[in-house]
Amino acid sequence: MKHCIAGAEEATKINRAVIDKLPQSNLCFVQGYMYAFNCELELKRIIAELGRPFAHEHNLKKLVLTLPPEFQNLIRDSISNFDEEIDKNSNYFTENRYLFSKDIGDGISINIFFLFQLREVLKKLQGSQALASTDLDHRLR
Repeated sequence: MKHCIAGAEEATKINRAVIDKLPQSNLCFVQGYMYAFNCELELKRIIAELGRPFAHEHNLKKLVLTLPPEFQNLIRDSISNFDEEIDKNSNYFTENRYLFSKDIGDGISINIFFLFQLREVLKKLQGSQALASTDLDHRLR
């Protein structure tokens, strides 16, 4: 899993130059896919570090709900409109990874900035040694 996360992060660095142009570009769907996949891997890594089991799951909301309540609250407090955005973007990875074979007559919706923020918060959480400590909130800011 560590190598998957490193690969996703490297690809994100390479594509960093286009992030400001993403809302006007089709590249936002590719970048969104990478962010969603990276969030999934980060969540699974945190869950594994906590010694909690997780099923074969791609849904970001379900993975977040696997975390202890204090972690859920830290994530929710770090991202504006978290509950609304997680509902809208939880299945982006599974629903849109095969865009070429999908009927997109109704269009595709993504909030790439939400996925970016979620990824950044998860990166801060996953590096923590004292995951349950009360000073975790301080390290997120």
